[in-house]
Parts: sequence; C-alpha cells; structure tokens
Amino acid sequence: MSHWRKFNSQVLNDINKDILSKALANMVDRQGNILNLTFDESITNIRNTWGHETVSASLVKDGKPIALGFNFKEIDGKIALELSGDFFGTGLNESSFIDQLSQNYQRYRVEQILEENNYSIESITTNEEGEIEMIAEMWA
Repeated sequence: MSHWRKFNSQVLNDINKDILSKALANMVDRQGNILNLTFDESITNIRNTWGHETVSASLVKDGKPIALGFNFKEIDGKIALELSGDFFGTGLNESSFIDQLSQNYQRYRVEQILEENNYSIESITTNEEGEIEMIAEMWA
C-alpha cells in the first residue's frame, strides 16, 4: 500500500555523506543480494503516482531514481538525515530499511574512527541476532 511518509533515526542525526554513501552501497535484501543503492544530490524532486516532494537528494536504485529521497538538515552544525517518500514499488522493505541503514552507517563510522586511531580491524561478523561484531587491535 502506498504511503508518503518521513522517517528519522537518532543514529542518523550527525552524518557524514561519504560514510552514508558507503552504508547505502553495502545494503542487502533479505536474500543477501546487494541492493545497489546510492543517493544523487542533483536530483531534488521525487515523485510517483501518489505524490511528489522536493528533497536534498534522491535515492537511486540500480541507476534509476526512486520515490524516496533524503533531506539533509543542518542543526547546530551537524547534518541530520530525514528519509522521505513512498516505499511502494521500490522493492525496498519499509519496516526494516531505516534500521538497516542506521546499522550499516554506524558500522562504517566505527570502522573509520578505529582506522583514524591506528587500530587494525581483525574481523567483522554478524551474529545470529543480526548485531555486528568487530574485533580490532592496537599495538603499542
């Protein structure tokens, strides 16, 4: 069913667009297939049969804009992310998309912080509960 909505996540209230791009590029569907997602800041109007909206960037799947987009809102010097649009017909799961994006975003954010602080990431796994586990070491 079609619903034009807005989604937010506390995890995505201070984003880095490069990390966001990496998180999108590595999202997978329920079968483990890469979703092939990016965002394009040159496409600022999203639409489908049931609605349209001006956004900061359109979500692009398999090279084609879909009826979802991001609004980048600057709040106290930080960029907050809002997902806006309609999941109907996109092939994406509305109930899990923002959670998976938030989890992927934090994974790559933590990886970047570890690397910046000279840690070596030994392994990254996902446990049975869907939680990401990292083992990182630093030699003194």
